[in-house]
Amino acid sequence: MSDQIGKIDFATANLAWRRHVSRRGLLKAGAVVGALAAGIDQVPNVTWAAEKMARRASNSVAVRFMTTGGVGYQAYFKEAAAAFEKLHPEISVQLEPTEGDFATKLKVEMAGGTAPDMVSGADDSNFSFAARGTLHDLSSFWRASGRNANDYWPNAWNPMWLGKQLISMPLDYGMWVFQYNKAIFDRAHLRYPDLSWTWDDFVRVLRKLTLDNKGRNPEDPHFDPSHVVQYGNDGGLNWSWNVLLRSQGLEWATPNLAKSRLDDPRVIEQFQWIADLGNKYYVNPSPKFPSGVNWSIDSGNLATFFGGTWDIAEYVQHPQFYNKQWDFTGYPKGKAGRAVVAECSGLIMPAQTSHPAETWKLMEFVTSEQGLAMAHKYNVNLLNPYKSTSRRFLSKAATPPHAALILDLLPQSGLPFWCEAISDSELEGILITSPWPDMLRLYTGQESAKTVMPRVASNVNAILAADQVKAKQFGATLHL
Repeated sequence: MSDQIGKIDFATANLAWRRHVSRRGLLKAGAVVGALAAGIDQVPNVTWAAEKMARRASNSVAVRFMTTGGVGYQAYFKEAAAAFEKLHPEISVQLEPTEGDFATKLKVEMAGGTAPDMVSGADDSNFSFAARGTLHDLSSFWRASGRNANDYWPNAWNPMWLGKQLISMPLDYGMWVFQYNKAIFDRAHLRYPDLSWTWDDFVRVLRKLTLDNKGRNPEDPHFDPSHVVQYGNDGGLNWSWNVLLRSQGLEWATPNLAKSRLDDPRVIEQFQWIADLGNKYYVNPSPKFPSGVNWSIDSGNLATFFGGTWDIAEYVQHPQFYNKQWDFTGYPKGKAGRAVVAECSGLIMPAQTSHPAETWKLMEFVTSEQGLAMAHKYNVNLLNPYKSTSRRFLSKAATPPHAALILDLLPQSGLPFWCEAISDSELEGILITSPWPDMLRLYTGQESAKTVMPRVASNVNAILAADQVKAKQFGATLHL
């Protein structure tokens, strides 16, 4: 079979199958909130700014805070910093907004001895940083704080620890959801997705909603997959595949994370099905048929999307769409039922900080219930790490219509695979984002999962073996 990889322009093609729109993805892309246009420059106010300049001229301690995220996050961090400085005039907060790949930037600064004091990190890189010994252990600060771990959602709190070391403080929690554009379903006279949907329903219905430029869907023998103008789904199972596996009663590794199960014939079958969604059923975009089109449900050319509760912030910028056309439900069910996944980003403290006590004070304030509540006005951190705060907020949420569904599904949630392994970003690079050549060959249809996945499993096994050694160093017990 000829090698087609070189013919695909990955720099310009919008390959939705490759997009990991997780909390990390949102922090990179940003959540633009229309209501901020008039108010963002007013936070902090002129009086506070003058006071800050005076403090900088004094002998106050300056804490550097590397922030990530779009307009909403930056406005939230700015307000939180302003409120903190009023409470602690002896500490000045220096905000350092960072766009794009913050992890690489942080590595470079750490290598040069110029790391910031605090960083709004991502859940798919914190373990990697901690395993290299580059993060400050926050456990002693935590024990002295008097806070109660039971106040947090378990999946927001447990991944903050690596063995006995507290490597991060919970900042932004989110649950994976199955989103849909109601207008597209209405035009096709189809019922909206709901909790009754199975993966068979997913394929059956969404094949009807993929259309080429002649208005034909994949059920038409003349359908042209090279000229699609509307897709049924975004292809997000390429990053959220562990939901599919769990819904079928399968896992990607053994319970103690000692060995990959990606070469299990039953798992191989599921990965082949994911590839077939784009190359056989034409439910979602495939790298086999590259396109420069931006597929999104708010653009009106995508019927469904695998994302998370954090996407609510993105749709707030389009009130008409947000209120009338967008809603979500849980992922479809498999043979073993429905799988639910939630993940949490956090604040980390590089080990190089010269001001650990002052940095902890800022971290403690920003991650307090008071500090996290500030985020809601900017439509970020809508699913709070604190149980009581998120319950209070979601019980009053009017949009999207099924917002309360989050509280029904959340107690069932598991973790993304990168929150279970120490080499989080490395595993993610192999299985999702690079894309790793092996996975690319699968998704382009050049090779079957039967030939690709054993090679992938071998690479993953090498990483898991190294993780077992790292776990012993930190006194950690790895498990699914």
